[in-house]
Amino acid sequence: MSRTALLKLFGQYLMIFGAVFGPANLATRSTYAQEDPNAQYISIVSGTLSNKPREIEIPVEAGVLRLQFSVQYSDQLDLTIVTPVGKPLDLSESNISVTDTKEKRLISMWDPRPGKWKMLVSGSGKFAASITVQGELYVCCLQFFGRSSIHMLDRFQPARGSQQQAQVFASGFNLESIEFKLINEEGEQIAPLKFRQSDYSNPSTFMLLIDTPEQPFRVMARGRDMNGKGFQRVFHSLIRPVTPDSSNPQSENPPLAIFNSQILQDLSREASESEQKIIRAHIEKWSDELLLSEKGNPIGIRLKYSMQFPLDGSYSPYPQLYPERVGSRYAAILSMRIQKGTVEPLPHIATNNGQMVIGVRDDY
Repeated sequence: MSRTALLKLFGQYLMIFGAVFGPANLATRSTYAQEDPNAQYISIVSGTLSNKPREIEIPVEAGVLRLQFSVQYSDQLDLTIVTPVGKPLDLSESNISVTDTKEKRLISMWDPRPGKWKMLVSGSGKFAASITVQGELYVCCLQFFGRSSIHMLDRFQPARGSQQQAQVFASGFNLESIEFKLINEEGEQIAPLKFRQSDYSNPSTFMLLIDTPEQPFRVMARGRDMNGKGFQRVFHSLIRPVTPDSSNPQSENPPLAIFNSQILQDLSREASESEQKIIRAHIEKWSDELLLSEKGNPIGIRLKYSMQFPLDGSYSPYPQLYPERVGSRYAAILSMRIQKGTVEPLPHIATNNGQMVIGVRDDY
């Protein structure tokens, strides 16, 4: 059944008070030092250098403000960066800075050309390379759901062979498509991940099903932005699975009951390993006006809009308000508050038209 939801918001004020979703403090911990804590990883690769150059692909989407290459090495390093037009990068250009030490090379550039870049590394000895970006597009806040709590990425040790459920947030407003994969410490693919967009009302949240491999792994997201350019993000923490008989409580399979039953049914039925196009609810018409107090003072915004859902399914027509520009770590001072809202037609769980319950779903 397809229905259109009409939502009315009555706000007394917009107040900055806390993060809307995701952990308030996402510390950046990695064996690879990240020079810029606000950047996100495109690639993390380590291994042994040889005379034959190793090629690392680096997709750079539109809207990137800063691109940074960092390589640590133990013996000898030869490094070449190839631009999207197929030419070696001229390190003397004005928008590029280079820092060299005995065992590390750092190259930073501002306003890079969107497209597929490449980094060629060769030489001898061990190396660890990381490529990061700053821009509008982000994929962040990977969380695993345990038996009695939510496990953060840098503290998670699942059992080999167990199935885990996880949640990821992304900047849905600038994504055209996305997929998720497991990669090893050398940056090579282990397996694609089953996932689905958790709520078609909201293009920013994704649910993942992870079959824990035998070897250490990272989670990678990739796809295309709204301009058709490829993007890639890698979560920096290396997850090290434990043996199934480990006493670590995280090694137990988390119960499915921790999720809403409807979400679980949808996830099991609709999760896919292939790249998925982002599905968005469409706002057909909207209007806003100042909300005035009885004395005529402005105290907020009244917003009305009608929403058309693209597919039959279970949706939450109530809004989530959060800043448009959010980095890899949510700042605790950035958020907004909804004072009151109503929906027509009324969700089945609601008992009166003045009731608003965040996260309520209904069939549309």
